[in-house]
Amino acid sequence: MITFFFLFACNKILLFLHFDFYRISIFVRSLYELLFFSIILLFINEVRLLFLKIFLLMFVLFLAGQIILSLEVDYTYRFSENIFAFNKYFFIFMIYFALYKLLDSREKFERIIKLLENIFLINSAVILIGLIFQISFLRTYIPLYRYGYDGFIPAPNEATFFFFFFLFFSLYCYYFLVRVFKKFWLLF
Repeated sequence: MITFFFLFACNKILLFLHFDFYRISIFVRSLYELLFFSIILLFINEVRLLFLKIFLLMFVLFLAGQIILSLEVDYTYRFSENIFAFNKYFFIFMIYFALYKLLDSREKFERIIKLLENIFLINSAVILIGLIFQISFLRTYIPLYRYGYDGFIPAPNEATFFFFFFLFFSLYCYYFLVRVFKKFWLLF
């Protein structure tokens, strides 16, 4: 999580500085994907096997759709962008099925929860700093058209996901893990 958060920040800075290639996180994410996929294969069980079957089915359907789409469109077709999007949506499932056994270890799970809380608080503090000091690269949009700050998260949809994730994560911790609910986080 720390690595991904740091890479999000690097992506955002490189994008702000108008670098031609700013998606450096894709290389590290690829390494993590290989690691997670290896864990799934090395420690295969019924749950992980079911995930692999569903993943393979979805990938075959995706490829079939891409072939049909490429034959039907009149504009420049970019398979690489579509495979990137497919990969992005399945990455979270790959993480889950590689690491879901951590849920059995309360101590390890508590460390993950603390880490997620800290990442959320750091990004929220960066957003407030961006708002107070009007730091342009922390903005979500071009100021003339829309308003908002997303901190180190490089895209508005990812920032929205990040905050919804933390909202539901906080509620999960409160209702199911019976952790102390820090109400100021919701305000933050």
